[in-house]
Amino acid sequence: MLPSPRVHLPQGPAEEAARHGKVDPEIWRKLNANFEEFREHGIEPSMPLAIITGEREVVRSTWGFHRRFKRKDGKAGSDGTGLTAPKAVVNAQSEKMETYMWRDAYHHRRCLIPVTEFYEWTGPPKAKIAHRIFIADDYCFFVAGLWEESPDFGLCHTMLTTEPTKEVAATGHDRCLVVLLDQIDPWLNGDVLPDFHRPDGIFQVASNVPNPRAPNRPAQGDVF
Repeated sequence: MLPSPRVHLPQGPAEEAARHGKVDPEIWRKLNANFEEFREHGIEPSMPLAIITGEREVVRSTWGFHRRFKRKDGKAGSDGTGLTAPKAVVNAQSEKMETYMWRDAYHHRRCLIPVTEFYEWTGPPKAKIAHRIFIADDYCFFVAGLWEESPDFGLCHTMLTTEPTKEVAATGHDRCLVVLLDQIDPWLNGDVLPDFHRPDGIFQVASNVPNPRAPNRPAQGDVF
């Protein structure tokens, strides 16, 4: 299962929000002034969200780079290309940033996704248990992301993943969102980061919590 992030934007003074989120207060002012709809928002594949670009602009984006892939059945398909319909690729493995799919965005189009918590799931399909994962001392934290402009889908973003901390691994998952702690400016400025892995102990986990998913959840996207 994919991580299911959720965001609850700070409503207090921008300076206090920035202290918790470790970004410039003006960014929080833009988030609060222009993106009221995202104040309490479960993030699902192909849903809109507010992201922060390398230019420190707050923009609307949808979750998932849309890609077509070679059909596994070898058939030409209805359009004769032999490719699948576009699929939302919602997560990018941080160790693959120099591959063809991600290289250009990694070097030129980085972003932040504001998140207050995310969920992992365990158990059988009809009886899954939600595990809420959060950082206790931070009201909001930021996930490393990439963005692109698509002629068919508009502005889109994907979230980076890395090896899990021991807390996330304990929920049965082998990947974890890349949370930027003191690396926000280096990430947005295009610097090469020495390590995407997060230290053990930064996350807290609450298990068997109420189902956070929105009604009529869209189909899961792909992870690469």
